[in-house]
Amino acid sequence: MTVQYEILVPGSSLAFEGGFFGISSIVLIEAGGKRALFDCGHGTTRGLLRKRLAELDLALDDIDLLVFSHGHFDHVLNLDLFPKAPILMSRDERDYVETPFEDDPATPRYLPALLSDRDVQLIDGEAEILSGVIAFPTPGHAPGHISLELATEDGPVVLAADALKTAREALSGIP
Repeated sequence: MTVQYEILVPGSSLAFEGGFFGISSIVLIEAGGKRALFDCGHGTTRGLLRKRLAELDLALDDIDLLVFSHGHFDHVLNLDLFPKAPILMSRDERDYVETPFEDDPATPRYLPALLSDRDVQLIDGEAEILSGVIAFPTPGHAPGHISLELATEDGPVVLAADALKTAREALSGIP
């Protein structure tokens, strides 16, 4: 069986003097009869995410799993749209969001409270999380960052999230 995926919301970022504003990609993955979102975005993409799911005739409750690449605001804050979906993230990232670095501007200090009433499933290292979907550690951008390898009909596809955000980073080798 092969994995299907579709980018529902393309990511982008805007850097400016003194800061940045990020919009994470949100990717729908279908594998083994399950639907997962790799990251779920935040407020600025909420309407677009709802619209794209509706265009695919999917209700919010049709999402079986949320997979968080890491705990930054632009990747996780729409989690309330999917109250029944378990959340999967790395144990390292779950530990990190409890006590982020003091100068970390991107990890919401209230994320642990948002996760406290949820079914959070933690992985260590590499793991097959759905049939044909392997999560693997890609720390750097965030201590517990994970990426996904999808076994698609056309060969393997890697969803890197913020492990590799821009062409400049890819060419320079400096994330």
